[in-house]
Amino acid sequence: MSQSMRSKGKTGVGLRWVVRRWPWRASVIAWLLVAVPLGLVRGHYSGIYGFSTANYGWLAFTVVGGSGCAWRLAGTPPVYRRLLRPMLAGAIAFVLCAVAVALMGLIFLPDRPLQGGGATEGPLGGALHPLGRALPVAEVVIAVGYLGELAKPLWRAVRQATTRTAGARTDSGNSSSSRSS
Repeated sequence: MSQSMRSKGKTGVGLRWVVRRWPWRASVIAWLLVAVPLGLVRGHYSGIYGFSTANYGWLAFTVVGGSGCAWRLAGTPPVYRRLLRPMLAGAIAFVLCAVAVALMGLIFLPDRPLQGGGATEGPLGGALHPLGRALPVAEVVIAVGYLGELAKPLWRAVRQATTRTAGARTDSGNSSSSRSS
């Protein structure tokens, strides 16, 4: 939580908090790198093809963005929230992906927006299609978040140790040159 939120007495996660921590540039680039080539290969961007292509783009958007968000949250104080931060990033990615898939259904398949296409309807007549797409995204983001929780403190410790070692070498080099003068 930022210092300004604490000083104003605000706690929790709001839309502004999410927007500031989401890696927008990387997410948009991931969406473009997936959706544009698929759209070009398929030759048209309408109906089930447009829906499917856009969904692949949104999967890339939310995996990259959620993983970036999880990495940004990892290893930040307070430490007792270490188990919750990856779940939060996964939940954010899950909601964004489910909403994006549902919106793409409304745009590309207005007669069955939440069911997807073909024979892959799944439970409840396909009514959970957006959630089925979002679940693997959340799982990947949560895994990246827990890796970040392990890796970031180690990364900081190694960096501090190398900085201290480099500083000690510089100090010893300066003290020996001052003695010889």
